[in-house]
Amino acid sequence: MFFVVLLAIVLPVLLYSSQEYRAAPLFWGCLVAGSFACPLLTNRLDGRPGAALWVAGGLLLAQLASFAGALLTGADGWVAAGMGLEGLVGVLGLAVLVSILSKDDWPRRLGAVALGFVLLILLGSLVGYFIGIDRYIELGNNRAYYDTFRISLIWPTRLLMAGRGQLAWENTIYAGFYFALAAVLVLEWLGRTRPARAWLWWLLVVLLLAAVFLTGSRGAWLVVAGCMPLLLLGRPWRFAGQALMVLVAAVALGWVGLEVKIGMTETSRKKPGERHLSGLLSRGSAGRLDGYAQLWRELDGDRLAGHGLAATGKPVGELLHEHSSLLATVRGGGLAAALGHLVVLAAAGWGAWQQLLGGRRWPAILLVAVLAAITFDRTNVFRLSGNFEFIGHWVAVLAAVVLAPPALAAGARPPLRRDISLTVNAKVVGKKRRPKRSRK
Repeated sequence: MFFVVLLAIVLPVLLYSSQEYRAAPLFWGCLVAGSFACPLLTNRLDGRPGAALWVAGGLLLAQLASFAGALLTGADGWVAAGMGLEGLVGVLGLAVLVSILSKDDWPRRLGAVALGFVLLILLGSLVGYFIGIDRYIELGNNRAYYDTFRISLIWPTRLLMAGRGQLAWENTIYAGFYFALAAVLVLEWLGRTRPARAWLWWLLVVLLLAAVFLTGSRGAWLVVAGCMPLLLLGRPWRFAGQALMVLVAAVALGWVGLEVKIGMTETSRKKPGERHLSGLLSRGSAGRLDGYAQLWRELDGDRLAGHGLAATGKPVGELLHEHSSLLATVRGGGLAAALGHLVVLAAAGWGAWQQLLGGRRWPAILLVAVLAAITFDRTNVFRLSGNFEFIGHWVAVLAAVVLAPPALAAGARPPLRRDISLTVNAKVVGKKRRPKRSRK
């Protein structure tokens, strides 16, 4: 019955479905997954519905504000309603998937799949980088948005199709996000386990961070820097030293790789240090501050409810899009939607904190990494798309909320461990009481 009602509600929306080719299969997948939401999430959130309700409330507030903004600015109401409903279905479907994949043996299987995925794109991207990828990428002819010395994201099968079309899967920004996120999650795993042949895992982190260096992406380094305090907090000094050595080795390896790349080209306008080190600062805001100011002027008179979801993801001055998911929220639904977005993030932060106290760090690290990635880049997260910002943002938020432990009763909190973790099963060591002597 629930599936029939849900399908009846969203079927008309398909006529106004997003034009992005990656969003269509995502919508159908989320629709099917969302049909199981009622029984599954009810059991999953038993005992801790508070944060989930705050997330739902913030999500609805942002969507309603965006819909109101579209109507107030004369946009098509049906299109606005359709895009909003698409976003809701997408979040609901991702909530079900996160809930399912966090149970039983799925986390281990999912980790193995994610590792294979990362290894494939790392291999494909490095190979594509050194064979002259700019010859096959459409952006290669537009130097304003592409640099042959910055690595792009490549799926290995596209290497076999070189010369038959666009070789890159995504640009340098996406490459930096994926490699940085993978590096910090592997580091977190190394911090809590002692795997066999650990040197292979440390080598993988070096290669991932070297690839981050080759992207020249400041957002990717912001992800690494933002997650480092959580990675090192309460951990032994030896682990901190190993992480620092890995970071230095990665930058050195990236520098060597960049020298090799420059040696393979006929001309080079800049030296490696100017391009990927000092260039991280000398590039300034890359037009972001001017774009942000123009976006604020664009919203003059409509700052309460914005211009609707359909207005997001479009150029702002010299920028191709808002280059900030938080500002894209304001553009779509104004300050009211921004308030809803902050409520969602606050609830997710609470859930991640509860898990951190329980000894599980990766949800907090994932949330910080995604927020660092989308604060100064990407576009709207309330509009369904196959892009990094929609999937990454909501998976991080939902993982923090759905997996949060139930609230502990007053006085029942376990002791704080050395690694800043609270565990319910911690043993409380106290003084042994002497048995009382019986009086005869």
